[in-house]
Amino acid sequence: RLYAFNSNGELVWQADEQGEILASGDYTMKLELAPGDYHLMAWCGLDNGESFTVTDASHNCRMTDLHCKLNRYLDKATGVSYSNKDLHPLFHGSLDVSLPANDDGGDYTYVMPLTKDTNVFRVVLQHLSGQDINVDDFTFSIEDRNGWIAHDNTLKVAVAELTVSRLVLRDWSLYSRPMLIIRTTEGKLVASIPIIDYALLVKGNYNRKMSDQEYLDRQDEYNMTFFLDEQNQWINSVILINSWRVVLS
Repeated sequence: RLYAFNSNGELVWQADEQGEILASGDYTMKLELAPGDYHLMAWCGLDNGESFTVTDASHNCRMTDLHCKLNRYLDKATGVSYSNKDLHPLFHGSLDVSLPANDDGGDYTYVMPLTKDTNVFRVVLQHLSGQDINVDDFTFSIEDRNGWIAHDNTLKVAVAELTVSRLVLRDWSLYSRPMLIIRTTEGKLVASIPIIDYALLVKGNYNRKMSDQEYLDRQDEYNMTFFLDEQNQWINSVILINSWRVVLS
């Protein structure tokens, strides 16, 4: 879904397209706009609103009025909103363009870079003894306030789980850190870790030229292995993240 805003930040045009045409390597969308300067903004992969819902946008609405919301359920007992569904991949893009006046005709192509706004975490529990673990004995969740995404791809507030919305570095004195929580079905805490901090532990030397935020935006899957003792307690001196063995001290 593509939006065009004028220099005053007002919506002047929008269009959407779906289906097999998007899979072509040379897909383009025609901009039916008069010559001039525009700010383009896109959300891609909305999946007919099953995972995310975008604000209804009418002509002349403000760019700042647009946001994308993770579809969630409200637990009335706790007051917490949650999602227990696999999220369809979501992408966000923005681009400033100047459409020239050309009476002789011709085509002008603009390429919009996209940021992937969804991530996948695979969490593995393994007994050091090699004893089998019953996955039904545990619950897994990722708790964060990242279910509302503004027009510029910054975050508003909410809660998401396991397939999770965009991971964003913020001032942790103002916001609570997103946490990966593992408990037994009886409610006993197995592990509670700040997922952004742990994801950055394996950023490594090869990605040193990237900022931490760029790394989080480019890396969309995180595989984490926790080792448990006989009492299902995490041996918290070591964790495997994306095949890297991280020794914690």
